Amino acid sequence: MNDAQITGLNLAQRAKSLNITQDEIASAVGITQSQISRIFHGSIKRPSKILDEIAQFLDVQSLGVTAESVMSNSELINALAATWDGTPAHSAALATVIRTLRILSVAKNND
Repeated sequence: MNDAQITGLNLAQRAKSLNITQDEIASAVGITQSQISRIFHGSIKRPSKILDEIAQFLDVQSLGVTAESVMSNSELINALAATWDGTPAHSAALATVIRTLRILSVAKNND
């Protein structure tokens, strides 16, 4: 068994312990449930970015979003760096937009 397969099996155990379904994970990371199933059953030949994305999603679900997890998310940091003009007013506006996305996400999940 290779490292990617072992990682997939470990992620499956972690998801199960958190009571998170394959559908929830698939939706969060942008792949199909059948792809998650293959990963969780060890049907993966080599490491991929998706393993990291699944692990990150499970971390957030178990630990919550931490400042460390935000700072380690290069996509988020790069988007903020490309968007923020450096002013306190713009910082507050971007924070409002981000908080609004959370409200919309909660509302969508309640539908």
